[in-house]
Amino acid sequence: MAHVCTWEHDVGDVRGVSIDAWVPDESSHFCTACQAKFTLVRRRHHCRACGGLFCHFCSSHWVSVTLPGQHGVAQASRVCLACLKRQHAVMSQDNMTAQTYDSLAQKDFSRICDAERTGSAGAPSRAELRSESMHAVPLDISRARYLARLGIVSSVTPTFSEGGSSAELLSSKTSMPKLVPPDEINLNSFHLLQQLGKGSFGRVMKVQRVTDGQPFAMKILSKATLVERNALRYLKSERRVLEQANHPFVVQLHYAFNDHNKFYLVLELCSGGDLAFHLDCEELNRFSEQRAAFYAAEVFVALDYLHGLDIIYRDLKPDNILLDTSGHVRITDFGLCKENIGVSDRSLSFCGSPAYLSPEMLAGTGHGHAADWYGFGVLLFEMLAGLPPFYCRDRTKMWNDIRHRPINSILPSFISKEASLLLCGLLEKETSKRLGCTPGPKASWHIREHCFFADTDWQRLLCRECPPPIVPDDDYTASGSDKA
Repeated sequence: MAHVCTWEHDVGDVRGVSIDAWVPDESSHFCTACQAKFTLVRRRHHCRACGGLFCHFCSSHWVSVTLPGQHGVAQASRVCLACLKRQHAVMSQDNMTAQTYDSLAQKDFSRICDAERTGSAGAPSRAELRSESMHAVPLDISRARYLARLGIVSSVTPTFSEGGSSAELLSSKTSMPKLVPPDEINLNSFHLLQQLGKGSFGRVMKVQRVTDGQPFAMKILSKATLVERNALRYLKSERRVLEQANHPFVVQLHYAFNDHNKFYLVLELCSGGDLAFHLDCEELNRFSEQRAAFYAAEVFVALDYLHGLDIIYRDLKPDNILLDTSGHVRITDFGLCKENIGVSDRSLSFCGSPAYLSPEMLAGTGHGHAADWYGFGVLLFEMLAGLPPFYCRDRTKMWNDIRHRPINSILPSFISKEASLLLCGLLEKETSKRLGCTPGPKASWHIREHCFFADTDWQRLLCRECPPPIVPDDDYTASGSDKA
């Protein structure tokens, strides 16, 4: 079976530079590699090998480094990709020079730019918002490092992030856990028809099974990109969740396999487009309350099901909710899910799309099921108003408003009283007072029984017997609704 690693040789012990030789923090506010501005999320780090200033994503490679004055004692330290590749070239006696590796690294890094390079603050169009969310890099920061950046603790002992470091993955001989299909399946079992979408780690293709012509969506992910960006854990998490989930409103995984260079997930094809696409098609970029209530009810049932499996979703937004050919919703993109989170458990990681983060995640106090119900409120607000609450291009202001500004101060006047009450309950800052988060075995039923859903027949809804607001009569898959 193909290895996950890009290079199979040990990079050896890297010689570091003294702290005095490091580039001063105040000398630049931009990453040397990708030129993105340093922020709370895209944090500033020094490469221990060359002393250059890099962001968190561009210096996420952990190797053994010997720093001057340590009497030859090596310790795990982070270096940039250019230094990692240069050292590998030396160890493997490759013909390529260090300058060539620097050039390749710069080319790789140029792809790792996200919406932090946006212009001045202000309300964007739906197209701008969708573009930002689709190209955002997944965020995952441990609690200790997050608090250190806020100045709450003075230093952090270097530890490997959840799922292992990139250096460990480079030397790993372990492949993804095998999903055994009913027949031997590989890339030759499908005809590639058209590209549906492109994301940070790969692309999604519409494919057709050779034996019977049945269409699927194939997610194609580059092993090298996943390893370089320390994101293999997102794929592993997504696959485990998809293997567990069996629900009418969750996208289904049919096959999973890999070759030497790529991973392949063959998913159910949802050709009705995503909710972001349908919001773009509306004249005012918003749905009627009846239509929003229908989609929200189906999303609620799916989220409640995932919580029953002790899984929190953490990335709820219109781009991740597809419509099938019947017009019913399908939740997709489970890369940021967290498993084994019960009602009383908390996760201390920091992840998601910037405009959809919950107050407790921004505060770094730990989050659980309540973060998904906050995200559910953000999704409902966007369907009714056209944009997420508190959205602003100035990310610092937006996150400050998410944590402190009352939701009732920004509720549009055209939203009904029932919808306003539900939004105020779901977007409550304190988790103990948030709707669906009160103590008890069926806390989520407070959402289900809310007056906003008074006309919803939950039993018929679960059986997919409620007629959807629209039945897509065209193929919307070219809208880029699936993302890698």
